[in-house]
Amino acid sequence: MNDTKGSISTNDNSNLSKEAESNFENRNQLEVNNDLDNIIIDSISFNLENLIRANQNVAQYCPQDLFFLSFIPKISLNEYIRNLVKQTNMEISTLILAVIYIDRFCYKNKYTITKNNIIRILLNFMLIKLEIQSR
Repeated sequence: MNDTKGSISTNDNSNLSKEAESNFENRNQLEVNNDLDNIIIDSISFNLENLIRANQNVAQYCPQDLFFLSFIPKISLNEYIRNLVKQTNMEISTLILAVIYIDRFCYKNKYTITKNNIIRILLNFMLIKLEIQSR
């Protein structure tokens, strides 16, 4: 009877060790993805903030359109993007493609990104990307 229990526990231990090893590999993979996501979010927010700073002199002459915010939120652009990605569980590829869509939109329409419109533009283009993806 002890031999049977011993073989069952050995089997269980080997299954548990395989499962633990698999979980460890998955956890490490998630950490790498999270680090990569953080790097991508930091890079996107850094570049958008630089673009906004570069457009600061022109921003006062831009018309107030549908994207214009009369007040500027106290949250930084980096925190806004992180919260948006975290709360919506969106893939980082959605964010990347949304930024590409914003770039194309601005280029074709000669649109200027400012601190008063980046929040709404980013959110709208993320929603557009999600809508296109769902079809």
